[in-house]
Amino acid sequence: MSTGPLVLAWLLPIPISSLILFRLSLPSTSLFLNPVLTIAWSLTFTATLLLPLDLAAAADAPADADPAYTPAIQGSWLATYWVTFIFSWLLLPLIQDSILDGHLTLLSKLRSALRASARFYLVALGVAVCVFVLLALTTDGVNIPHLLLAFGNTYGLLLALLLLGYGLVAVPRDLWQRASPSTMVERRYLLASSMDSDLFEAVWSLQDVELVCDTVSRRPETSIPEVEAFREEIRFRKEAGVADLVEVEGRRARRAGREPSSPRSSSSSAASSAASSSSHPADAPLLDPSCELTPSNLAALNKSLIAAQTDVRRAVRAFQVLVDETAYYESLSSLSPPEPIAPPPNSSAATHLLASLANVSARLHYLFQAHARRATLKLFAGLLACLTGLVLWSELFMGLPVNLSPFGSWMSASRGSASLELLAVTPLLYMSFCVYSSLFKLRLFGRNGLKKRQSDGPSLCFAASYLVRMQFPLCYNYLLMLRYPASERTAFMTLMQSMDTVPLFGTSFSTYAPLLCVLLCFATLFNFYGRLLASMGVDTDDAILHGGDAEEKAAKVREGVTILRRALQAKQRGGDGPAAAGGGRGGGEQEMGINQTYSYSKV
Repeated sequence: MSTGPLVLAWLLPIPISSLILFRLSLPSTSLFLNPVLTIAWSLTFTATLLLPLDLAAAADAPADADPAYTPAIQGSWLATYWVTFIFSWLLLPLIQDSILDGHLTLLSKLRSALRASARFYLVALGVAVCVFVLLALTTDGVNIPHLLLAFGNTYGLLLALLLLGYGLVAVPRDLWQRASPSTMVERRYLLASSMDSDLFEAVWSLQDVELVCDTVSRRPETSIPEVEAFREEIRFRKEAGVADLVEVEGRRARRAGREPSSPRSSSSSAASSAASSSSHPADAPLLDPSCELTPSNLAALNKSLIAAQTDVRRAVRAFQVLVDETAYYESLSSLSPPEPIAPPPNSSAATHLLASLANVSARLHYLFQAHARRATLKLFAGLLACLTGLVLWSELFMGLPVNLSPFGSWMSASRGSASLELLAVTPLLYMSFCVYSSLFKLRLFGRNGLKKRQSDGPSLCFAASYLVRMQFPLCYNYLLMLRYPASERTAFMTLMQSMDTVPLFGTSFSTYAPLLCVLLCFATLFNFYGRLLASMGVDTDDAILHGGDAEEKAAKVREGVTILRRALQAKQRGGDGPAAAGGGRGGGEQEMGINQTYSYSKV
């Protein structure tokens, strides 16, 4: 096998990852952070591209070849695995903690993040030593790299399979539901109340932190320059942190029991209004306002302020997306043919040509949205549902002695490396997409969700760490699922075979754990998953959409109509935020001027 495809597998993901990060990240994201995230994300895609190449090389190698792979493929897997291991478990968590740290300099932020990471890894090291001693006494011995590989892959495999079980059903079902604008609007009305509460609670928690900041700032000055530098930083961050979010000022005003005023006056009275609601349980780890003014205490307070402001921005981001999606799906119900563009009579030929092209483009867009969009989405949803069925069939019968995997059978019948690589990469890409879309769809991870041009540094680091953490276990599960004879001869499987040195986790667990994926698929398909989470009080989208009786859902829809209608009206009036006047709680009732083609009393 030539090195050209391997080089392409390493280089092609770099521009793709850069483009994805550019479309996701905030314009203010650090220039230092983007290259690190690009490398992490590109390594994830590299692992996905390397596996088909590895399979094709093993299939083309002679039957008596030992090994069936080249040193270049083996080196690529080793480099990719251990670099991603370092990124996911050390570097990216360290960067994420540094961004959210309250110290003033980069060096002090790194030191604080290292101390926090060291406490976690000391505990993990103690557990690892105990397991290592136990395995050394009960087996022929195991080395540390194999132990790290086995437990890292076991953790990633379990998480990947749980997310895969959800995504295999959720991805085609969501695509099918997108074909119906009324269904999508109703779902957003159901979610609006919860997301509005999340935003309101985030603002309340921020005000509680600001109360402590104001109290600390009013205390007498000290003779310690570092303490005064911290207090100045806290004052500046408190005033400027969320000053650009009009939505926050409206909610602060309603909490204080008055109409929204200017940002500065509203911000200056936030602390006093927070004092009147001290019974509100704040999520942030607040300090005692009368604590000793030391750099460590002030750094902790600054960290609390950063965390509270970050939570507010994330909540505002999520609410903005909900408002925009509601407006989009509502507009699909009242489409009308576009008005033709008529250039001035004395315009040039080029102007007439551009106007004609614009009219044709607008007409084609209208025809697609009005007539072809629904059928296209349902066709793709049906194809993905068939692919989901094939994946589940292969996962379900993975542990049988006979090969029942359709993917492995098709690959065995393929002729040529190109067709084999295409057959190998298609289901792997689909499974990867199901896992990653589930990671950010579940509201368990919602605070770190990714939004177009609105994702901050901590969210991007969180996403990258989990992407690289799950890709190798997912590839391992994929090879086991294929039951393709050449799989056992690949360089990747040779790397993963070191897991066999750890009983249970490296052997039978990998074979029978996919049954959890199948069970979760059925639970998601019949909405058992959402109802179970709702009964447990876990706040997820599925629990909100599928939990509760018809009367409760109807009440949520009515409340969502009021909240989102107010937000849409504020946006149409030119407000800076999606809901400059605030959400539904605390505001006066307004007329619901909503498109009445939907039945909002039914879900």
